[in-house]
Amino acid sequence: MSGSMSTIVIVVFWTLVPSKQAESNGQTEVALSIADRRIRLYVGVGLVLSSVMIILQVTCGISIQDQLSVSARKVAQLVGILLSVAGLIVVGVQLLVGRFLKWEPGRLLIIGLLSLCCAFSLFLASPQMYVIVFLLCGIGIGFTLSGYITAASLAVSEREQPAVAAYTAAVQGVGSFVGPLAGSLLYSLHVSIPYAVCAGPVAVFFVLAAAKATKGALQKAREKTV
Repeated sequence: MSGSMSTIVIVVFWTLVPSKQAESNGQTEVALSIADRRIRLYVGVGLVLSSVMIILQVTCGISIQDQLSVSARKVAQLVGILLSVAGLIVVGVQLLVGRFLKWEPGRLLIIGLLSLCCAFSLFLASPQMYVIVFLLCGIGIGFTLSGYITAASLAVSEREQPAVAAYTAAVQGVGSFVGPLAGSLLYSLHVSIPYAVCAGPVAVFFVLAAAKATKGALQKAREKTV
């Protein structure tokens, strides 16, 4: 049931999210597909990010309770504190990126996705290290969120900016719906499956983002030598 609902949401998202920017200020309407090669990687990162965030939030309390034999009351307090700390780290990272760091979006994505991959892998291997897991998640979310939104914006023209903004916002909504369904279903199969499923796509997008960033750096280097 949850798998069918997730499929329906993705199909609706794909077909109904506007792929054109409305004409404004006398400018010609610009078509922009969600599958456009300039932005599809970043849209994918946004969807994966929002999904794994929710999966972790939905399942982490039950997982800690089941694997470490912690009482439900203590788990509720603990998870609340950890989520708050992770949230503060996300805000801190975004302020750091926005005010002080002048890094390329590709670099932000690499750091963010690597941190998330390490977080889920660590939770799989050593669930008792959950404090470090949440710290890594806060760092990963902060860098990845800043990286994919900035990268998607810079990848298109000014007239395509509203369409990109619509996509980056929409994937967060889709992830918020898919995450709880997927997390509950996967956890019912096995306590470790949700985090393995999260680590897999994050690792794939880390490789893709690193490859794209490397390609871009090499291209810039060639342009400077010409």
